[in-house]
Amino acid sequence: MNVMDLKNQQMIYPELVKFAEHKRHNILISGVEGCGKTYLAKLYAKELKIEDFQIVESKMSAIKNAIENCMHINTPIVLCIENLDLGVNAVSYAVLKFLEEPSENVYIVVTCRNVKGVPDTILSRCVTLTLSQMAESDLVVYAKEENAVKFLQIYKDSIFWRCAKSVEDVDIMLGLNSNQIEYIKGLQGILTSTEPVYNVIWKLHKFPDGTLTPINIVIKYLMYSTSSNKIFKACHKCLMSLSYSQIGIHAVLAKFVFEVKYMEDK
Repeated sequence: MNVMDLKNQQMIYPELVKFAEHKRHNILISGVEGCGKTYLAKLYAKELKIEDFQIVESKMSAIKNAIENCMHINTPIVLCIENLDLGVNAVSYAVLKFLEEPSENVYIVVTCRNVKGVPDTILSRCVTLTLSQMAESDLVVYAKEENAVKFLQIYKDSIFWRCAKSVEDVDIMLGLNSNQIEYIKGLQGILTSTEPVYNVIWKLHKFPDGTLTPINIVIKYLMYSTSSNKIFKACHKCLMSLSYSQIGIHAVLAKFVFEVKYMEDK
């Protein structure tokens, strides 16, 4: 197993090109959520000049379907098996069998958040790339790769740009229209307004037309646009709760707004 040091997208890309030149069939990409593992897998397919790229969930049914499908095709295909470390043991064994009996036309990219959750038998059969969190330069490259001229024009050098921490964030922000962007900007003063808590929660979570806001982007925007240390800390805490909490978004936002409005600044 060739384990590389922690590197960002641009640092790893040349290695990916070499793997494509040598037609490496089994690659494992590890890294934190949002660092661009699946995006890197797509780049690998591009370097291999393979158009058939399929994302496979770490579920037995999905793995079995992928294996069966590959048995009936002769054209090149890249399978990206996502978050193997979050699947059950049976999934890992199914993937292992897939890796041990590879077809010439099948290329497998396995992703995980933590290699400690991946069996050694799988690690030994893969070349491993370990990604760091995406750097700003990585996000610019990704935006350009997606022909996101709009994204770079609207967000670059603005508070919104600081909200983009992953390819998922970029994708979400690309989906916002001008009215939605202005609405989020207009939320800057809502946390210090005299509006009732339930009104504030509603406005944070819903656009005027009733559709859901990208709440993580909203809270990040409030965090980076505030000059209040209390609000900054509350936003950071809220983002952590949104990521790990077992309770619903409404409850997380209620706690967040209450802390901002009624807790003393420390």
